[in-house]
Amino acid sequence: MEQPHEQLCMKLCFRDQHQFRDALLNLHITQARNFKYHRNSDQRIIVECPDKQCQFFMVAAVIKGEKTFVIKKMRLEHTCPSTTETTRVSAKWLAQKYEHLFRSDITTGIQTIIDACMEKYGVDVPKCMAYRAKNIAIEAVLGDHKKQYPRLKDYAQTVMDTNPGSGEVGKFGPYTIMSDRQKGLLNAVNAVFPNCNQRFCLRHLYANFQNVGFRGEDLKKCMDNASYAYNEHKFNIAMNDLRVESEEAWEWLTAIPKKTWARHAFDTNCKTDLVVNNLSEVFNKYILDVRRKPIRTMCDGIKDKQMVRWHRNRESVKAARWDITPHYSEKLEEVGP
Repeated sequence: MEQPHEQLCMKLCFRDQHQFRDALLNLHITQARNFKYHRNSDQRIIVECPDKQCQFFMVAAVIKGEKTFVIKKMRLEHTCPSTTETTRVSAKWLAQKYEHLFRSDITTGIQTIIDACMEKYGVDVPKCMAYRAKNIAIEAVLGDHKKQYPRLKDYAQTVMDTNPGSGEVGKFGPYTIMSDRQKGLLNAVNAVFPNCNQRFCLRHLYANFQNVGFRGEDLKKCMDNASYAYNEHKFNIAMNDLRVESEEAWEWLTAIPKKTWARHAFDTNCKTDLVVNNLSEVFNKYILDVRRKPIRTMCDGIKDKQMVRWHRNRESVKAARWDITPHYSEKLEEVGP
């Protein structure tokens, strides 16, 4: 109701008391006036102005046998001066009024809300109220976080129904999970995916290596050589070099199962020899705009982004005129005939 003072009239009906209260609220925010309830129930609502000298009042009641509310008596015009100091603007009202902004752009900032309310209603909204309004609006647009988690069971069942064999052990065997070796994450993976192979990102492993006091380019070179070695012989050479440099560093690294960080000892079920989780970092950046959304909305967002990406790649391949991809063509040229 953009101009409620022009639309409210005697015998005007509302769906229920809630719609009437919303109209009453919009009226007084638009006019920069205030009101108070003399009576406020599901059957009858009487409102008046807090200024006893003001002539404004309104009586609305439910129609017998219905939920419909109707205005029965009113003196619509306020005779008191307008003021924004006692405004009825609230976070909930702001969220409802400006929800459309977040539907258009979920990254809308609080300053947009503050400026819009000042321009249209002359009300200076505090930042804390604008933050609350933003959170309420985003929740309305994206859905409540807690309410979406139970839906994951439905998603999981759909995956199981459409892709038999999915689960901890997939169609091609157990999954491999690479992490940054955080204690809480390790415990969670062991509890939820006890049969999955694990790998540790070398970059994060080296950060831990430094944190316990093993620093220097020589130690890093030995660690890199051990991790990147494709066979056990070269791995042992690198580890012996590390032991010569620092017995303590060798003991620390030896205590970590080599199958989690040394390339030559990786499980062969996972067809990649990567020792760092750069792919995960790139993917995290790729989904930056959706990963903070509620879980179901996030999953749908990632699915949509992937579908668009795959379609674009398929169309690109259709238009390609090469038999071997450019990347590998360059590598073959470097090797020569």
